[in-house]
Amino acid sequence: MKSRLTCNETLALTAEKTGTPAYIYDLSVLRGQLAGFRNAFEVPRFSLLFATMANPSTQILKLLAIEQAGACVNSNLHLDLALDAGIPTDKVQFTASGLSVDQMRRLISVGISVNLDSRRQVSQWLALGGGPFGVRLNAGALTEKPGDRLGFDQAEFDALRNEVSADLLAGLHVYVGTNFLDPRDMFPTLRCFFRLAAGLPQLRYVNIGGGVGVDYNNIGLGFDINAFGSEVSQLHRQLPPDTMLFFEPGRALAASSGVFLSRVTDIKRLQGTTFVACDASIAVFPRPLYHPESLHRVRSLRDAGDQTDVVVVGRTTFSRDILARCKLPRGVEVGDLLAFENAGAYCNSMASHFLGQPTPADFYFPIE
Repeated sequence: MKSRLTCNETLALTAEKTGTPAYIYDLSVLRGQLAGFRNAFEVPRFSLLFATMANPSTQILKLLAIEQAGACVNSNLHLDLALDAGIPTDKVQFTASGLSVDQMRRLISVGISVNLDSRRQVSQWLALGGGPFGVRLNAGALTEKPGDRLGFDQAEFDALRNEVSADLLAGLHVYVGTNFLDPRDMFPTLRCFFRLAAGLPQLRYVNIGGGVGVDYNNIGLGFDINAFGSEVSQLHRQLPPDTMLFFEPGRALAASSGVFLSRVTDIKRLQGTTFVACDASIAVFPRPLYHPESLHRVRSLRDAGDQTDVVVVGRTTFSRDILARCKLPRGVEVGDLLAFENAGAYCNSMASHFLGQPTPADFYFPIE
């Protein structure tokens, strides 16, 4: 089924209703992504947990609940949104760092599974009467390569195992990394992770967070989810078959389900460069600011002939208000609509009040 996000006429008609800037989503695309990810794994007990950081919109969370997917959350706000959308507590995991005592009390009272980030956090959890828990392992420590700031290293994890009874350690979580385009780059960390998990036969679950990337630059490097699922399924066979496998994609599930629309407001030449200004800003479409190495593909909704290099900028005086470096038709005009692709994840969820820009509209095409 062809996505409605690829039809320029449909998007243009939608923009007339919503105004610009606007985020436009096709929930049928998200549903298809869910099916594709599920079909890639052959594990007796398996569940997808959507990383709500990517996009915590109510409509997306309600679809996840309907499709019996779960949520990975790291804040009380996202926990409330997931539960209010109908996602059951047994399909929610809370994975964060630096949890406060009040947050822990809330998780204990609601009955939410938690992955803790340090031995001190484990001590606090148990002192509050918390039951079995999971721990987050540092990916860099698993492979002895530079990693991020999250989770246990091997020495701290070994010390923890000597401090708590085995029945309390319910699960292991690892955040592999971000935006991998080749699954083979993830396998060294995952092999170490599953090897460690195999030495803990009492585990109830293992949880793989992060990793699956999106080809924002449209250079043909789409992530092979079937190759990834096949390898992970094979690794999981080291564990008892009743060990639950949670997988936490966020970006790759939601990105292709949304586009960001903006309207051209000015065009100028300056020192040999063509700048195309639009009625948006990195304040409301912030991913290009944080990841200028993988900018979104941009297309004009009006066919205007040959392409030329341009810089698409926001309508503020912030010098880094740069949304794209791309090719647009030479005949681009003020009033033309621009569509920024793969905008369903880490875009609207990262928007801020910086630069005083109005909140973009949201529009959702329903399931077909």
